[in-house]
Amino acid sequence: LGLIGAFMIYYNKQLTTIEKELNADENRINKLEDVIHQQGEIIAHFTNNTVTNEDIMKSVHKLNSTLYQQANAVNQRMDDQASNISSRLSNTENRMNSIIAKAQKQIHEEVISVKSKVDAYVAVTQDQFSTENHFMLYQVAGTFVLVGCLVSFWHMSSHLRDFHEPFVQRKILAILWMCPIYSVTSWLG
Repeated sequence: LGLIGAFMIYYNKQLTTIEKELNADENRINKLEDVIHQQGEIIAHFTNNTVTNEDIMKSVHKLNSTLYQQANAVNQRMDDQASNISSRLSNTENRMNSIIAKAQKQIHEEVISVKSKVDAYVAVTQDQFSTENHFMLYQVAGTFVLVGCLVSFWHMSSHLRDFHEPFVQRKILAILWMCPIYSVTSWLG
């Protein structure tokens, strides 16, 4: 887009230069018309017999033909400049279109490359999070296994210290062994 802006600025400058030249040529034409008009007035004031009407008319016709020649030359230069600008603008437009097409292709390729890299990074990151999540779950489960075993062992040691009713307390000890056995096997599984 910056390249388009640069070309537009360049051609605007060229157009401004041509417009200035055209204005200068129009000013010259207007001055010549004023000179012709003034000379016509001067000729009208001549009362001398040495200058005839034919001489005056020849001068006027000569000035008119010069004026028309210069006007035609200016118009021809304007037409040449217009065709030159048109061809340059067309060439520039074609070059800009090819540059834009190449840029779009490169941008598309880069987007695809970045997208594939991002997808790969997301997959690796998800795998890392999944691994860390599983490790954290094992830690939490291990903590509860340890707490459950400690509580069961504490109760078992209490019953063993005060072993007053062996028939009942043996059954209680068997039940208390269920917590460490099942929690450790579940945690390892």
